[in-house]
Amino acid sequence: MNIRRITLLCCTVAAITATACNTPTENNSIEQMNSRLDRIEAEYASYSDTDWERIDAEFEALSQQIEENYDTMTREEQQEALKALGRYYGLLTRRGIERTQRNIENLPSLIEGFREAFDE
Repeated sequence: MNIRRITLLCCTVAAITATACNTPTENNSIEQMNSRLDRIEAEYASYSDTDWERIDAEFEALSQQIEENYDTMTREEQQEALKALGRYYGLLTRRGIERTQRNIENLPSLIEGFREAFDE
């Protein structure tokens, strides 16, 4: 083998290795999602609306990565990805229920004020 072929082979191997290391894998996206979900579950009560907007954007990006790679995932990876998405949507629902509950607690005062507007 001459030096030119060896150099070309080394460059090809280096390029493939660099590409493989920089490409997010399906598992990596799922792991990122699960890691983020663990943090959210521990801290979600203290998040502001701005925090939730940021979280929604992050999950949209991770969900997009998973969706793009879904057909190349193993069945186990697909199930893990769907479970992570289910956890996220569950947290969103929990947040919505808790916000609604706080609003319901204020409902009697709101109704009283509304009724007083019609008193003469």
